[in-house]
Amino acid sequence: YRENENLEAARLLLEGLGGMEEEAIDDDGEALVSTSELRTIAMLRQSLEAFPDWVGNVNLRNRLASMTNPRCRVSVPTLVAPRQKLKLNVQYAFANTVTLKVYRVPDNFRYETAEELESMPLYTSVEVSVSGQTGSSPLELTLAETGCYVFVAAVDGNAGHSSVAFTTATPVLPFTLSCGGNNYAVTTNIH
Repeated sequence: YRENENLEAARLLLEGLGGMEEEAIDDDGEALVSTSELRTIAMLRQSLEAFPDWVGNVNLRNRLASMTNPRCRVSVPTLVAPRQKLKLNVQYAFANTVTLKVYRVPDNFRYETAEELESMPLYTSVEVSVSGQTGSSPLELTLAETGCYVFVAAVDGNAGHSSVAFTTATPVLPFTLSCGGNNYAVTTNIH
């Protein structure tokens, strides 16, 4: 690419990508991948296709690989009633498959490694329907017993690309009240 206009086009592209990072924070609110990030990915792909022999493509390919790394996020309520439908949402980006595993764990369970978590009883496992490069899949599950549960959504069978969330199934809902300078702990049956 000895022509000045091709070099200038590539330089402008890189300059534009550098300036888009601040804009790509998350203009979709809670989206796993922002529309700014999707625009940047499209621009990178277009540039790599238009200038396949450009010397700076290694940087563009590395950035594209980083931005299109498979990921997911699972969202569940903190407290749920046992034997009631639990609504949860699994978001994914650049994934071929997403598997949701639910483990029943002891109260105050802490783990350091994936092996420690996987040694717990598996409550259920669900294959999440994936369509397109980004999306979300609302799910409903019923937790039959009271107790603590860990939800692990893994992308493409890789624990390194996973999201973890915790919930407790309890028949009572605890909350606190403050009245006249006094604090009160209250529970209510949520059935």
